[in-house]
Amino acid sequence: MNTERAMRYRMLAYAIVGSALWGLSGTVSSILFDRYGMPFSTLVTIRMVFSGLILLAISRGFVGMRHIWTFLTFAIPGLFGVQILYLATISYSNAPVATLLQFLFFPMVAVYDYAMSRGISLPYLVFSLILSVMGIYELTTGFPTGGESVRIGTLTTALGLATAAAAALYTVTSSKVVKEYGGIKTVSSGMLIGGIVSVPFGSYSGYLYFYHIPHGDVLPVIGLTLFVIIFGTALAFYLYIGSMRYISPVEAAVSGTLEPVAAALSSYMLLGIGLSAMQYFGGLLILLAILVIVMAKNRRY
Repeated sequence: MNTERAMRYRMLAYAIVGSALWGLSGTVSSILFDRYGMPFSTLVTIRMVFSGLILLAISRGFVGMRHIWTFLTFAIPGLFGVQILYLATISYSNAPVATLLQFLFFPMVAVYDYAMSRGISLPYLVFSLILSVMGIYELTTGFPTGGESVRIGTLTTALGLATAAAAALYTVTSSKVVKEYGGIKTVSSGMLIGGIVSVPFGSYSGYLYFYHIPHGDVLPVIGLTLFVIIFGTALAFYLYIGSMRYISPVEAAVSGTLEPVAAALSSYMLLGIGLSAMQYFGGLLILLAILVIVMAKNRRY
């Protein structure tokens, strides 16, 4: 019993570290965009191809042909869509805003779950959606102190909501493939396929970027990019997905909320980016919407 409890605590720590690495990766990506001028399409290609290869080496195999169309939907519009839209949102705003908007995929999945199987009771779903809408409004406007807030334009909001929709798609489509092949193999295969799809978007911009990069920027850019690949993507996915077999959905969801917290703290410490109090309150409402959904589903099982 003590061994099982120790394993659960260890896996919970893995989930927390993985989530924090995702959040920190967003801030590092923001540094690459704002300070060193890297195109977000270039980072998407580098991130997905090389992290996919690392995770593929760990999982020692590619997914099979069963559920192939579901897998391709997961890999291309889902996983690739999340990566490119998320980094685009960061490039047009900052990591905390992009991460919080991405987390709206939880209510989107809850609506799908309710429509397909009544997996959550309607009052909880409606309450969660109300919190989500209020959270978006406060995050994007900072009402009533909008003048003191970081300005978030219509394009940023649209990109963030599109990121959430792509995350909802890959969450819904991944279940069959994960049950068949496991989480790490599914994600590694999806990363590699998505990376290949991203090559036309990122190769030419990457060539121009690295051809004209100042010599003094080469080592910092390589170091930051390696951090995003190894720690912010490959290790983060490995720790978080590996923990899912041992921890409850509530614990996983609470651990996942460390991602926007880590993004906000690291963005403030490394870039001096801070939102207004009301914008942070909007982010809190979005996280509360997630917890309402998870707690409601947990009561049913």
